[in-house]
Amino acid sequence: MTPSEEQGEAAPREPEIELLGKLARGFLFAARATLAAAGVAALAFGLMESLADGASWQPGELVWRAEPSAAGAVWVTLGLPLVLPAATLLRRGGGQVVLLLASAALWFGPSSLEDDSDYGYILRIFATLVSFLCLVVWRTLWRLTGTGLPRGGSEPTL
Repeated sequence: MTPSEEQGEAAPREPEIELLGKLARGFLFAARATLAAAGVAALAFGLMESLADGASWQPGELVWRAEPSAAGAVWVTLGLPLVLPAATLLRRGGGQVVLLLASAALWFGPSSLEDDSDYGYILRIFATLVSFLCLVVWRTLWRLTGTGLPRGGSEPTL
């Protein structure tokens, strides 16, 4: 055995494979940036629907509701996981507990509002599940296209 084999180093890859790996990681980075932008848009739209009357996006023209509406809660539950770093959702730690408690409040809290439907919580749970599964698929593909990095990997901070 050569010293490099004893240390567990992988043999260098062919240039074509390296190029395809870089292209795949670039595409996945762009996909994650798109998911994060969609999450920000969903959060903004959901908060506007929940807290303001009308369709104006101008800060001076917003008419604030006397009490919040459940209308935007689905968008908030969809956008929140997409905005947070994937490590917050998918690694064990305190961030997961806080996020689970916040999600539970977002799932069941709007049920106490007058304009929520009888089964609105199911739609909110499904929205969270969809955004969470998008990140699970993204992170799996990100790790598969990695360059033999340690288990922690090199996730982008998006």
